[in-house]
Amino acid sequence: MVFSDYNVYFAEKKYMEYYLLDRSGNTEGPFPIEILKAKNVKSSDLVWADGMNEWVKAGTVDDLKNILISRPPPPPIKANEKNYFLNKNGEQEGPFCLEELASKNLKNSDYIWTEGMDKWVTAGTVKELKAILKCSPPPPPVDKQVVNSLVQTAENFISVKSKEFVSDILKNFTS
Repeated sequence: MVFSDYNVYFAEKKYMEYYLLDRSGNTEGPFPIEILKAKNVKSSDLVWADGMNEWVKAGTVDDLKNILISRPPPPPIKANEKNYFLNKNGEQEGPFCLEELASKNLKNSDYIWTEGMDKWVTAGTVKELKAILKCSPPPPPVDKQVVNSLVQTAENFISVKSKEFVSDILKNFTS
C-alpha cells in the first residue's frame, strides 16, 4: 500500500484512531481525532494509525488537516529598523524593534544585544533605550543627624548593659 492509498483506506473506516509520537520520542495513544485536536497537534507532528507502514507527518493525512494548529510566521523585520535581542534571567528573546522592546518591562540590569555590538551589555548603558527603561527611584536620602543619634543610643545601651553584666559577674564571685 503506498501513501496515497492510505487516504482511501481511512475513508472506508468509520472511526479512526491515531498514535502520536511526542517530542521526547514517546508513543501516545491511540486517540480519536477529537482528542488529537485537543492536544494541539501540529502538521509536523508524527502520527501512525492501523494500516500505515510508517510514521507520517500529521499534515500529510487528509483526515487530520482540518484540526491542525497553524502558527503564524514571525512578523517581518523592517529593513531600516534596529532590532534588539533581550536576555532576561538567562532567557534569550527577540529580535524586537524598539516599540516591542518597550513592552517587555525592560530594566537597567537586563542584557541587550543588537547588530554592531561586540558583546551583550546592560540596557542601562544603551543610549537609545533610556526613554523606555523602567525607572525605580534611588533610596531616600539618609538624615545624618538621625543616624548619629541612633549610633549614640546604641553605644549608650551597650555601655550600660556591659557595666550591668560586669557588676553581676562580680556579685556572683563575691557571694
